[in-house]
Amino acid sequence: MEVKFDISNAELTDSDKDIIKSSLGLTNNVELKKSLEKIAKASFLEYRKMFIERGVPTKADEVLQEKLFYLIKHYFIEKLPTEAGISTIFQLTPSSSKTLLKNTISRYRIHLEEIIRNSIKEVLGDIERTDDKVKIVIQSDNIKDQINMVIAQKKPTLKKLISVKSSAGQYECPKDTFAFLESEFL
Repeated sequence: MEVKFDISNAELTDSDKDIIKSSLGLTNNVELKKSLEKIAKASFLEYRKMFIERGVPTKADEVLQEKLFYLIKHYFIEKLPTEAGISTIFQLTPSSSKTLLKNTISRYRIHLEEIIRNSIKEVLGDIERTDDKVKIVIQSDNIKDQINMVIAQKKPTLKKLISVKSSAGQYECPKDTFAFLESEFL
């Protein structure tokens, strides 16, 4: 079913559009329109769930988790957002965004399984090999934690990813750990 609606200039001013474009990292109105269509779908599905299933979550954290879940499924689609992206959209601190993403992953793990895998595949596809280690850039602590969880669950004798000193988002692991990750995800 196709659903369309119009938003007046009073409801969404040019200033509002500029703020939204900036928050979402968009450069033009065509990208904005496409993004708003995805966000509107996520919002509609959230309301559909409220009408059909079990009403509205009662705790503020659950409301945010549900909103983030629908944005992941219908706006970000292929991969998890970074904590920085969540901070921008939800106006949260980085630590609150990290917690929100962690709790959303935990609550909706089964529904997000493929998206989590895609996110891991993406970071594992861009590496730097040295003689004995592999360096990986990861912009999300939650992705790093998901990778380390897989290592701990499936190959606990391997070393987990560790932060490279003086780096904000670069991690390293031994080659045998990376070989395992390649076999799991690539």
